[in-house]
Amino acid sequence: MSVDKFGRSKNKGPPGPSGIGFKLDSEENYDVNNKSIVNLSQPANKTDAASKSYVDIVFLAYKEHTEIELKNFSREIQGFTEYIDKLNVKLSAVFRDINKLQGKIDQSHPTLTFDFPNTALGIGL
Repeated sequence: MSVDKFGRSKNKGPPGPSGIGFKLDSEENYDVNNKSIVNLSQPANKTDAASKSYVDIVFLAYKEHTEIELKNFSREIQGFTEYIDKLNVKLSAVFRDINKLQGKIDQSHPTLTFDFPNTALGIGL
């Protein structure tokens, strides 16, 4: 038995009662002839139709939630950036001290060498 996309039998039976109904187009989709479908209840299942007002409400709630989450994430990134900046300052001071020590070692023990790079962790000093 073959069925259409709505689970109805494709075997044509007798026509239903006459009245205003929907036409089917060539792809067996409903053609409401530019009329509106009104008074929809809220969708209960994922395949239920939804009114524009329902979709607008859900969209606005999602949009507001997303904006709040983005602001929170932005604050976290700003805090992390400030932490990295402070860490860079501290690392710069450590490397300056190491370079001073290297200079003292070079002066007091010219044969002793200690090769320390001017950068660490990709941070230029």
